Amino acid sequence: MRENVQVAAEARRRWDRRIKPEQVTRELLDRLHLDLLEDATVDSLPTGTQRLVELARALACAPRLLLLDEVASGLSSYEAETMAALLRELADDGLSVLLVEHDMPFIMGLSERVSMLDHGVIVVTGTPAEVQANPDVQAAYLGSREAVS
Repeated sequence: MRENVQVAAEARRRWDRRIKPEQVTRELLDRLHLDLLEDATVDSLPTGTQRLVELARALACAPRLLLLDEVASGLSSYEAETMAALLRELADDGLSVLLVEHDMPFIMGLSERVSMLDHGVIVVTGTPAEVQANPDVQAAYLGSREAVS
């Protein structure tokens, strides 16, 4: 699993010669609590841990914006909580995170701003509380299409 992260750090080194791929890899494995599993094969790991490896690979490239699609899909409640805490920590450190997600408790508990789409059209954008209180959002999730503009 270590090699999966290190290959991304080595790719980053092509445009940032100052980094040491081994050091970046070690720091990420430690930060994501993957250090004890570094010699495991990724396919032998649980889904949540595999997602952390994917995240470590992305972070090894030092992005300013992290784009994630359905990151909570297939995760247990504990794994989703762990992922949400980690994403909050990354955002607090200054990384911009854009999520596409259908797990409403996950996204509402994690996000500062939410845009809700219905059939590809933005229905509302706001804080999680504003989005949840919006009648069009309630209609879309309760099955009544009449209120959605």
